[in-house]
Parts: sequence; C-alpha cells; structure tokens
Amino acid sequence: MELSLKEPSMDKAFTVRYSELDQELGYHTGFLAGRLERLQAQLGFAKQLCAVDPDNALAWSACILEAGSIVNAGLRQPGGDVDTLIARAEAVLAPLGATAKTYTLLCVGHAHIDMNWQWSWPETVGLTHDTFQTMLKLMDEFPDFIFSQSQASVYALIEKYNPAMFERIRQRVGEGRWEVTASQWVEGDKNLASGESISRHLLYTRAYFQDKFVLAPEDVRIDFEPDTFGHPASMPAILTQGGVRYYYHCRGSRGPHVYWWVGADGSRILAFNDIQWYMHFTADRESVAIAPNIAEPLIPYAGETGLRTMPVLYGVGDHGGGPTRRDLQRLHEMQTWPIYPRVEFSTLQHFFDIAEAASVALPEIHGERNFVFAGCYTSQARQKEANRHGENLLYAAEVAASLGERLADVPYPYANLEEAWRQLLFDQFHDILPGSGIQMTRHYTLGHAQDVQAAAMMARTHALRALSLRVHTES
Repeated sequence: MELSLKEPSMDKAFTVRYSELDQELGYHTGFLAGRLERLQAQLGFAKQLCAVDPDNALAWSACILEAGSIVNAGLRQPGGDVDTLIARAEAVLAPLGATAKTYTLLCVGHAHIDMNWQWSWPETVGLTHDTFQTMLKLMDEFPDFIFSQSQASVYALIEKYNPAMFERIRQRVGEGRWEVTASQWVEGDKNLASGESISRHLLYTRAYFQDKFVLAPEDVRIDFEPDTFGHPASMPAILTQGGVRYYYHCRGSRGPHVYWWVGADGSRILAFNDIQWYMHFTADRESVAIAPNIAEPLIPYAGETGLRTMPVLYGVGDHGGGPTRRDLQRLHEMQTWPIYPRVEFSTLQHFFDIAEAASVALPEIHGERNFVFAGCYTSQARQKEANRHGENLLYAAEVAASLGERLADVPYPYANLEEAWRQLLFDQFHDILPGSGIQMTRHYTLGHAQDVQAAAMMARTHALRALSLRVHTES
C-alpha cells in the first residue's frame, strides 16, 4: 500500500492568490533573516486545514488571504514592525486556532549512532560519549526535554568507559526523562542474522536492562530499527515472544504509515513506517535541524491513518550528535504559535500508546518488508562467513557445555559464552554485517570473530574431553 501525500482539491482562485502572497512574503523573508517563518508556517498549515474542512474552507480562506495581505502590505511601508504585523495577522487567523490545536506533533529526540560504520571502534566510543554528555547537559538546561536512545551496546560501552556518566543516565531513566528504546543489542541486520541470533538480541538486552536499570521486558516494548535495510516475515513471531509489541522503521517500504504487521503464526505488532525519516531535515535538505516544515506531512498523514497525532523524530545522527540547543529553542518557540499543531516533547512509547488506543481501522500487512541495498547481501563475504560460522560454533558449544555440566561436572562457561554472543551480536549491526563499512570496520569485526570462535571452541573442547573420559571403551 503506497502512501498518498496529495492534498484535497481547493478553490482555484484562492490557490492562485495564496501562491502569489507566499512568493511575496518569501521575498521579504530574504531581508528579514527568517523572522517571517512563523507566519509562513501558520499560513501553510491553515491552508492545509481548509483543504480538509470544506464546511469552513470559504471563511477560513478569506482569513488566510487577509492575514497574508496585512503583513505583505505592512512590510511595504517604511518602518513596518514585523512582530506587530504578525500579531495582527494571527488575530485574523484566530478562527482556525481551535481546529489547529486538535493536531499534535510528538517530538522525539534521539541520536542515531552507527556502530563502526565509516570510522573505528575508538571513534564510536568517543562519539557516543560526547553525544550522551551533550544530552545530559541539555536535560539540565531544558526541564521538559526528553531523550530516547536504542541499542544496549551503547549503554554498555558508557558503563565501561565512564561509570559516572552511566550513573547519571540511570538517574534520568528513572525520572522518565531518558527513554530506553533498546530491545536489541544493536540496530542489527534482520535478513542475514539467524532467528536464534535475533532471539539472543532480545535475551541479552532484556537481561542487561533488568540488571542495570531494573527495566522489565514490559517496560521496553519497542524494537527501534530506523536504518535497518530490510525486515523479514519472521519478525512478528520472534519479537512478540520477546515482549516486543511495537516496531519503528524507515526503510523496506513506503507506507502505510501505521499498520499491524502480522506474522505467519498470527502474532501482531503495531508498526510505524516513518517515511519522513529518523532525522528531520530542513526544507532545502541542507541540514538536520528542527524547522517550520515539521508540520507539513501532518494533514496528509492524518488523512491516511485517521490519527491526528504524529511523531517527529529529530536530532543529528549517524555519527551521533542528537538534538541541539537550537532545536529545543525552536520547539519552545513553535509551542507559542497559535495557528499550528500542538508541539510536545515526547517519548516514542507515548505515540504507540495513543495509536493503539485510537479507534481507527489500521491496515494489516503480512509478509516481509524488504529490502534495500541488495548488494549488501553479497559484499564482504568473509564477514558473513565469520558470522554464520560463529553462530554455528556457539550453538554447538552450548550443547556440549550443557552435557558436560550435567554428565561430567564441567563448570558451564557462562561468562565466556555470554561475552562471545555479545561480540557476535554487535557485529550484526546493520552497517557491519551487510558489509557497508570501511577497512577498519572489517578488521575489528574479524578480530571479534576470532574471540567468538576461541570461546566457543574451548567451551566445546573442555566439555567433550571430560565426557570422553567417561566413555567405557573396554570390551
């Protein structure tokens, strides 16, 4: 099902006059360093409201043209004060205000951290540390700011390299200011990893957050996969068994926005396909930042889904970064715009709660949501071989170690095998296992692979040798 972003048809004369006013105001904007963005954004949203409310469209259209004309004419006069003109225009637009506020933008701040993509492991550690340091500082400055972060591995590296920062993060999680969206060790590739590996992502991530943050599986019900290259049909069945109820993704399809993803066994997860992307770009696509265009997709989205609440993920990403001070200041400013959607700092879970509770008929999708970058399934064959070999060795090692413990009193190597699994899972990150990294990425991964193989082989060797001594070989 493809998402339609077409606006309903509108009165042609109004559309022509609106376009003329928009161009004229745009001319003034060039001299006013963006001070007219507030008005232009509200006029644009008001125009969209006219398109979906034919009963009020005629009266509202007149308000829009009058408001735009007031500012345009005033700016042509010597000494015209921009703020005064905008206030007058907003007063004219006031009849649209109540309807505008029935729509809501839930602004979810996060930092997309690509593990070892175009850089080394030390740089991954450094950028994660600096990102989190900035987020904690912004939380001190902006009491209503909420931050969301996925991937258990980034929490583990902060715990290892900066325990004091880790404690501050734990405090913010406890306060509800820092949302954990990590049900996976990394945002991993789903097509190349085995079903058992996907299950181990859930197992070790759940155990980690239970131990370190006292978060039970029901506290983290989202699988956050914004940049993953594809989503196989088996995901709903596996994820629901691990306590996941909601799925966020960008790639793999172009709509519908919100849908029930149904597995072959009938399991269901509520999915959000964010075709606006996991980082918000300015209108010219030149930078990642909060800008007035965040509301542009809201009316088409509402028409498609029946929901008037839409999440907006924002924050500099890939090489970390997260929301900026300017982003938060702009959002606070937008909260004061009267002819604009409500703007709220939010968690992603809050959106899913609203979507699930809404009495709207959402489509059901069966089967895979695949795929992009087909070459990633054949590139860097050594990494792919190392992953599959490691998976198979770990399965065999666990069987042997279990038998060795039960039948030959060999201590089960819990710590070694858990660390081996964590290393293997890390290297299933969506820019590592598919082979879209650089030379340093591959070197680090293949080094991990040797550690994984050593841990698995020694666990198997100790168990099998002890078992062999108990085999009666005399005739």
